[in-house]
Amino acid sequence: MCIVFWKLQTPTPASPYKFIFAGNRDEFFNRPTQLISEWNSSQEVKIVSPLDLMPPEAERGSWIGINELGRVSFLTNFSEKNFLHSKSKSRGLLVRDFLESNYSGQVDTLQSIATENLTITTENLIDPININPQSDYSLVYLNYLSNNLDHYNGFNLVTVDIPKMKSYYISNRNTGPKAINEVENHQIQGLSNSLINCWPKVERGKSQLDEIL
Repeated sequence: MCIVFWKLQTPTPASPYKFIFAGNRDEFFNRPTQLISEWNSSQEVKIVSPLDLMPPEAERGSWIGINELGRVSFLTNFSEKNFLHSKSKSRGLLVRDFLESNYSGQVDTLQSIATENLTITTENLIDPININPQSDYSLVYLNYLSNNLDHYNGFNLVTVDIPKMKSYYISNRNTGPKAINEVENHQIQGLSNSLINCWPKVERGKSQLDEIL
């Protein structure tokens, strides 16, 4: 099963990295995939990621990637008995759409992937705040997504803004009161095919990575 671990932290002499990531993608070997490479988005943002080549070209996305603005996103599928519905959108688009945007075209990008005009609400956010698209694109994107969760099969999505030291988690299988959760910095986080920091193997992996770091 897929499993990922990450840590967003203020660099120190002992640990000089802002963002640390370790992960494994468990997928069928014969699934067509483009290896990790650099490509330009429709907003002329450079992205480094692999690509899933199985869906039609317009729906091809990824499970992990980073763009030149220092934004990272990755996802895992949710483990459930009937986990595929033919009319659902490709979950790889969740990562691709987040990474494709630049600062000047953020809201335009969201409007292009929405079926109606973008409306910003705060009912699903971690706190009732004013969303400034220029200051925190992650929240703009995730707020839009929180109103369209049923368009996708089960997923977990993490977005990381390394320059702003902000990361968020959203899942369409989360039964908690808020769809969007801010992830605490300076701690190792883990995610597999269930909710964040769930399952014994995730906790074991976090402990082992902590020993390494």
